[in-house]
Amino acid sequence: MNVKTPFPVKLEAGSDYFWCSCGQSKQQPFCDGSHQGTQHSPRKFTAQKTETVYLCGCKKTSNSPFCDGTHNHLGLQTDEITFTALVQPDNREIDITEEESILLASLRNNIAHLSACGGTGKCSTCRVEILDGLENCHPRSELEEKLAQKLSFPPNIRLGCQTKLSGNVSFRRLLLDKRDADLNNQITEKKLESVGTIRNLTILFCDIKGFTPFSESLSAYDVIFILNRYFSIMREVIIRHGGEVNNYIGDAILAIFGLKESRQQSLRAVSASVEMLKEMDQFKSYLKQAYGRDFDIRVGVHYGEVISGSVGIGEDRKVTVIGDAVTKKPAPVYLFLKRYMIKLKKKSQLKIISD
Repeated sequence: MNVKTPFPVKLEAGSDYFWCSCGQSKQQPFCDGSHQGTQHSPRKFTAQKTETVYLCGCKKTSNSPFCDGTHNHLGLQTDEITFTALVQPDNREIDITEEESILLASLRNNIAHLSACGGTGKCSTCRVEILDGLENCHPRSELEEKLAQKLSFPPNIRLGCQTKLSGNVSFRRLLLDKRDADLNNQITEKKLESVGTIRNLTILFCDIKGFTPFSESLSAYDVIFILNRYFSIMREVIIRHGGEVNNYIGDAILAIFGLKESRQQSLRAVSASVEMLKEMDQFKSYLKQAYGRDFDIRVGVHYGEVISGSVGIGEDRKVTVIGDAVTKKPAPVYLFLKRYMIKLKKKSQLKIISD
């Protein structure tokens, strides 16, 4: 059985392998004894290291048992049903048979399509974004569905090694080089939050009003001491209401509600905001007594759709959020109070935010 595509195989260092050279084996690309009685003999080789290689399927390679690209010049059989795929960012149009996956078709056309696991559906490095023709992709296999659920892939993100076609498509390779593969390995070793997902979250933003003139009258030591004391007070309030401090930006605090518990996230964010204002009143008394001056804070809350994911490299990696709910000017807390007082029916809930 000669095929026009190479076989991705993961080899184990020190192991012996027997590559089929006659094309009759039913265990391609390895020998099953079908050559007996012919002039052919299997090609024995020993793996020098553990790695994924591509073994020749057309049996025309000049570098047996490895693929040398000869299959690209053989053409496709006329009785095979083929479809067209536009590959981005390569901007190349290739033919894909109904029996081969997107990954194999890419490799057959000398497109550097990454696949860390050798096309076995055990990693996500071969994933693609289907830009057009999603309806022409076969349903996800059991392996692909399992990985897609684990990494929260939307319907248009598919594994190239598992996806076969029933019509024309356009797709984009998402991992383009070794650096992309290294980043992907770091991401998939982490938990679900590491992969970018679209979520509805509540963003709390708080900054100090008039902190620059306040800080200019103090020593650098005092400025840092005051900021750390202020941050510790506000952080306790945010955590007490189920939020997470995502970042400190100068004298500002960015907190997220809903990452771990989505229920009543906006209510908890507003409740935290009110308590932060109360804590600030007490902190102002301390500042006035210790430094003879004080400052005020501004708190805003915004709810909406964001992209949540892990960014950064190594020890710098952290979960962050991106989207209009983060970048748009948040609503002042009193507006949220007014809205919630109208909407809330339980007196106990109303008391939480109106005391």
